[in-house]
Amino acid sequence: EVLGSGSTTGPPVADAGADQTITLPTNSATFNGTGTDPDGGAISSYQWTQQPGGPNTATMSGEDTADLAVSGLVEGNYVFRLTVTDDQNETGTDDVALVVQSAGGSAPIVNAGTDQTITLPTNSTIFNGTGSDPDGGTIITYQWTQQPGGPNTATLSGTATADLTASNLVEGDYVFRLTVTDDENDTAFDEVGVTVLPEPTGGFALRINAGGPQTTYGGNVFEVDQYFDVGTPLDRSQTGLPQPYRTIRYSSSGVMGYDIPVPNGEYTVILHFAETWFGATGGGAGGVGSRVFDVSMEGQLVEDNLDVFAVAGGAQTMLVRSHTVTVTGGVLDIDFSSLASVGGVRHPIINAIEVLGSG
Repeated sequence: EVLGSGSTTGPPVADAGADQTITLPTNSATFNGTGTDPDGGAISSYQWTQQPGGPNTATMSGEDTADLAVSGLVEGNYVFRLTVTDDQNETGTDDVALVVQSAGGSAPIVNAGTDQTITLPTNSTIFNGTGSDPDGGTIITYQWTQQPGGPNTATLSGTATADLTASNLVEGDYVFRLTVTDDENDTAFDEVGVTVLPEPTGGFALRINAGGPQTTYGGNVFEVDQYFDVGTPLDRSQTGLPQPYRTIRYSSSGVMGYDIPVPNGEYTVILHFAETWFGATGGGAGGVGSRVFDVSMEGQLVEDNLDVFAVAGGAQTMLVRSHTVTVTGGVLDIDFSSLASVGGVRHPIINAIEVLGSG
């Protein structure tokens, strides 16, 4: 996807760090947060807060800095929120989860998937969750819920399974929680967010189903694969993923690209990925580190050593990456490389491209 932001400003991006699990008697932890302003501005303030629902009120220090230290923790699940404010007084938030488990049986491990960004008129998305029990037991229940604070109440399906479909979304930020329970009745949860951006003005939209035929996904038409230079299409129907994620274009030479004719201007380019071979149904053995590649747009590196399996949290899991780019020569150049000289491994892949903007 290529989306144009025009002259509008965007909110800052907060990252509260990775979810953590600690085991008593350890009762403290540190979160290293970051904040960036995609407009090129500065972050003027950081603010950490504990979210409702924890087993007690943690002792916190560094609440107004990027790094939070928490102590006085007891067994249970905590969520802490980092809010960043930029020099235009716009804010962005991110939540991080902390599981404190007893020295006896271990709490299950849960992953709600990767945070996502979609752009209207696309108004639905899928989260692929996972749960496991480090004690060697089994996960007996999955439960998805929408957390307070969203712009509306989403329509949810698959709430009692590992995979959640959320639809009827409107512009704004949503948070969904996946809670898993193991056969010892221990529970744990993880949260995942989706940001729904407004439909771009100006009417320019081009969506390409890389390696596949024309298809409709999320209410949008993805055109048959086109504007590529080299590479090979592959249909991985064994994965059970919907189009455009079941088909890919890859290059055994380690390099490939798309030269997409567009009017000069600023665009948001949305790249869709899913690892459908390494560790996937009917695919080959492998996982983290099996496929690593770079992505450049208009000669600028936008994804450095991207490992889709690692970032998405596993095979057959959808990953969406969004970038803003300015086109001046009438052609949007998107280049992929897995050459050893750039730290790459195996073949680069792409499942779908969206280019949206005012043109």
